Amino acid sequence: MAINEPLLLIFSIIFGIILSFSGYTFQETGSYIITLSIILMLYAIFLKVPVKTISTATKNLRFISLSIAVNFIFIPLFTWYLIHLFVNDFTLLLGLMMYFVMPCTDWFLFFTNSARGNVPLGTVLIPINLTLQIILLPFYLLIFFGRDIHLDTILFIETIGLFLIVPLLLAIISRKIRIKYVNNIISKSQIIFFCIIVIVMFASNGNLFIDNIGRIPVIIIPVFLFFFFMYIFSKLLQYVFKFDIKEAILLNFTVSARNSPIALAIAIGAFPDLPMVAAVIAIAPLIEIPLLGLQTRMMR
Repeated sequence: MAINEPLLLIFSIIFGIILSFSGYTFQETGSYIITLSIILMLYAIFLKVPVKTISTATKNLRFISLSIAVNFIFIPLFTWYLIHLFVNDFTLLLGLMMYFVMPCTDWFLFFTNSARGNVPLGTVLIPINLTLQIILLPFYLLIFFGRDIHLDTILFIETIGLFLIVPLLLAIISRKIRIKYVNNIISKSQIIFFCIIVIVMFASNGNLFIDNIGRIPVIIIPVFLFFFFMYIFSKLLQYVFKFDIKEAILLNFTVSARNSPIALAIAIGAFPDLPMVAAVIAIAPLIEIPLLGLQTRMMR
């Protein structure tokens, strides 16, 4: 992951809005471009997911159990309270919650490696986090938004199949074919596909984003506070559970970094009539990535 990805995403947003104001709104092709780009983006991500390492996940039960408890019990409850301190708009609530309840399954390992953390243990967490977040996300939406949203179960299942099962199968096939050069190129291209998604999304909804530009600070504030608190909280957990420095570094990034690519894919597919939900998820990494980079420097 390149350190200038926030700039690429900012330029993608600006370019998408310019296209919208120029009349290029992708009304007929936008959904197809976004769908294909999501599949390719997730395919690139899944090429890095070592499925076989699931069998080794029981070697450090204490760390893994704590990571699961923080990511899938504490964080959903904490962020629900945090968001309500600043947000009362339904679409912003939904977008932020989808962003917060899905722990990262790719670039957290980049930051862990850069800060000299426990990369092998982090690799074990990838399939665990990926599986649990996909299973639990529908329950989170029902628990937190059950009275305010109609959850189309069939549409949700279709979204999971198209945006998760298909790229995962492609990744498995690619690994078996073992064309290393091609796989390396694809795995490094996820930011390109992500930028295409953002460009087309903003071009399709440029006026909506401009009309809601005043809401951006409302998105930034809880995201910033989340990363600040989780950094302090992970330090406290390190002290209480007496983790070594490599485990502590990994813990910080696995409970902080969020899985915006998959959250974005699900939001676009499951909530096509609520583009602001996807916009929230697309904007949040602009705050996340620089803060994780800063934490990496502080932990070295």
